[in-house]
Amino acid sequence: MTPGQDPSAPDRPRLRRPYRRILLSLAAGCAALPVIAVAGLAVRLSLGPMDVTLPARLVLPVPVLSGGHGRPAALRLDIGQVRVGWDVLRGGLTAPLDVRAADMRLVRPDGVVADRIGTARMVLAGAPLLHGRVTPRVLEISAVPLALRRAANSSVGLDNGAFSGVDKRARRCT
Repeated sequence: MTPGQDPSAPDRPRLRRPYRRILLSLAAGCAALPVIAVAGLAVRLSLGPMDVTLPARLVLPVPVLSGGHGRPAALRLDIGQVRVGWDVLRGGLTAPLDVRAADMRLVRPDGVVADRIGTARMVLAGAPLLHGRVTPRVLEISAVPLALRRAANSSVGLDNGAFSGVDKRARRCT
C-alpha cells in the first residue's frame, strides 16, 4: 500500500458512472435487437409474400429420390422462385405459413432435367411450427406430369424415367 491510499479501497479500478451507463445501454441493445428483427420480419411477411429465393438456394438442390447406398440421389429438386407469407397481424402467432414455389425442375444425376413442375403451394400449420414440427394443411401442385411405378415387392414410387417400358403419358401404376 502506498502512502495516501485509503486502506478500505478495493485494489481493482471501478468503472465510472458514464462508462457503466454506456455498457448497460449496449447490453440492452444487444438483447433487444433479435426481438426487434423478428417483429420486423413478422410485419413484413404480413404485408404480403416475401421472395426468399436467394436464401433457399443455399440448400438447393434437394434430393428427392435416393440413388442407393454410396450413390448420388436419383432425382434432385431445383427451384426457380420461392415466396413465403405469414399473416401474423391478423392471425396471431398460430397463423398458417404460406410457402409458394415456381419453376421447379427434377434433375437426374447426369444433369438432365427429368421433369418440370409449374407451381406448388404448401400451407403449414403455425402452432406446430412453434414446437418444431412441420404439419402441412394444404398442398397444391400444378402443371406436373407424374409417373408412378410399382416395384416387384408391390411398393409404389415415383418413376424418374430411368426404367424402360414405362409410358409417362399413362400416369398410372402398372
